[in-house]
Amino acid sequence: MKIKSFVLYVAGFFIACGIGYYYNYVVGFLAGMVLYVFFLMFLGFIVGLTDANPTEKSIYDRRKKVE
Repeated sequence: MKIKSFVLYVAGFFIACGIGYYYNYVVGFLAGMVLYVFFLMFLGFIVGLTDANPTEKSIYDRRKKVE
C-alpha cells in the first residue's frame, strides 16, 4: 500500500470517529468506527465489480511522452 493511501485511510477514520464522537461520546465513536469499516467494504466491493485498479496510472499519465 502506498503511503498516500494509508494517510487518506487514517484521515478518513479520524473524521468518521470525530463526527461520531461529536454526536455521542461513546456510542457515536464506536458507530463511527463500524460505519467507516462498512463504507470501506462497500467501496472495495464496488471497485472489485468494476475491475478498477486505483494504483494504475491515469489515462492522461499514460499518454504523456517521457522525455
